[in-house]
Amino acid sequence: MAKVQVLNVAVLDNPSPFGNPFQFEITFECMEDLPEDLEWKIIYVGSAESEEYDQVLDSVLVGPVPAGRHMFVFQADAPNTGLIPESDAVGVTVVLITCTYRGQEFIRIGYYVNNEYTDPELRENPPLKPDYTQLQRNILASNPRVTRFHINWEGLADKMEDSENVDPSPNISGMLPPSCIPGKMPPLGLMPDNSMDCISAQPALPYFTVSVLDYVKKTARGILSHQGGAILQQVCHVLTALRLASHTLMLTHLVPILCCLFVLLSTDPSYGQCSAYQSRCSTSRL
Repeated sequence: MAKVQVLNVAVLDNPSPFGNPFQFEITFECMEDLPEDLEWKIIYVGSAESEEYDQVLDSVLVGPVPAGRHMFVFQADAPNTGLIPESDAVGVTVVLITCTYRGQEFIRIGYYVNNEYTDPELRENPPLKPDYTQLQRNILASNPRVTRFHINWEGLADKMEDSENVDPSPNISGMLPPSCIPGKMPPLGLMPDNSMDCISAQPALPYFTVSVLDYVKKTARGILSHQGGAILQQVCHVLTALRLASHTLMLTHLVPILCCLFVLLSTDPSYGQCSAYQSRCSTSRL
């Protein structure tokens, strides 16, 4: 049974200029006293192609934490623009909030983030070099993606082995909406603002490796070679969506998923816009 439950995350100061700090008001509950600290992190995904561009914007230790309900505002500076690939500066990306106990990540909350120019002229004719002073950041606060992991809360190796493949505890299952089935993701657009939804309750798996991403991109080029190179610019946005779901997707699932997404991309030129992206990225969650 998880000893910490995240009850709510409120996104503050949103939308806001790109350079403003990220602010999240986090409410969580401890089922019993925790003798050691919880470590919270805010991570900005600079590019879907590789976690090399991930930036840990801030980390904070909270604890020891007594039993009961707690709330704090977690603030972190905007990402270092020099570490973001220019091709990924504008458009959709992801910001992650993670929490670990004794070095084990037990929850990951992901939000889609849309960075766009507020000036219509800049949106129509964006500069070759991104002008971050003119970018606005809009976090899709109504659609958090939450992954919960079984961890060893007691620090005993034998208990950890038993917990790796167990089903979600009754306490976790009771918190999930009816549409949330372990191992699958619920449809988008069904959650109130800042609600806590689940992606998976399976043990943590690493992000896609570069070799897997290269495989996906090569497949994309093979499928879309007859349509020119313009549409391939959307592939990074697709991979960003897949990356949120990477804990539950296997490589064998990616090809049919991408085929479906590419059909959408080829028939809808507005796919790159935030609203269309939000509704269609559910394809990656089959």
